[in-house]
Amino acid sequence: MALMIKHVFLDIDGTLIKTDGRLTAQTIKTIRQANFSTTLVSARAPFEMQAMIQALGLTGPQIGFNGGIIFRQGVSEPLAQFPISADSRQQLVEYLQTSFPTVSQSYYTATSWLTTQIDAGIKYEQQVTHQQPTVVTRTALNQQLTIFKVMLIIFDADQMATIKTQLQELQLTDISIKQSGDWYLEITSAQAQKSTGITRIQTMNQLQVNELAAFGDGENDMPMFQAVGVPIAMGNANDFVKQHARYVTRTNDEDGVAYGIARYLANC
Repeated sequence: MALMIKHVFLDIDGTLIKTDGRLTAQTIKTIRQANFSTTLVSARAPFEMQAMIQALGLTGPQIGFNGGIIFRQGVSEPLAQFPISADSRQQLVEYLQTSFPTVSQSYYTATSWLTTQIDAGIKYEQQVTHQQPTVVTRTALNQQLTIFKVMLIIFDADQMATIKTQLQELQLTDISIKQSGDWYLEITSAQAQKSTGITRIQTMNQLQVNELAAFGDGENDMPMFQAVGVPIAMGNANDFVKQHARYVTRTNDEDGVAYGIARYLANC
């Protein structure tokens, strides 16, 4: 019996795009020709997703900041948003700027990437996303009313573990602290969950769980996998992620999304 998939959710980094950040012509063609709706689900900010949304011809709701914002391209007001609370934002800024001034820190609003200094981590992220940050003072950072994500780029594994532990010891219960890959530590509202965004879109479109599929490569994609009927792991995912998928496609550098759609969802 053919699967009746009506909506597909795609992680971006390590999934939709290649390791060098490119979106391939084959992937674009496959998604544009698919007979289901597509939503990108990413830790990225909406403005960092814009080029991909346009290239893929997507017009429906998209999910940024790991579920911190649900938006439509070209529509100013988000469908839903969950920024970091004012109290937690202020504590985080003061703590990070005071305790870890040399650690690469990025702060994201819905429309801006902010930092207090250009360092190795910021330069690395510029190469990955092809975006340019705005350098601001700590005072200006504290005056930002809406911060959706704080991102630390830490190239030392021991330092990563230390900072993660110390942030958890702050006991800010309304935030989520997650490591993404080897070098990224991302802080969002605890309400910002990929699965929450998927459930909202499912409800908006009156879809059943078995009509949803998702592609992902990381452990932070597990909530997304649990929210859909057909979870598909990338070939570059670790064994834990693969064990929680119905199918395993090729790697992101081998057009794994395009292959997975053709191989597992073509009859939808």
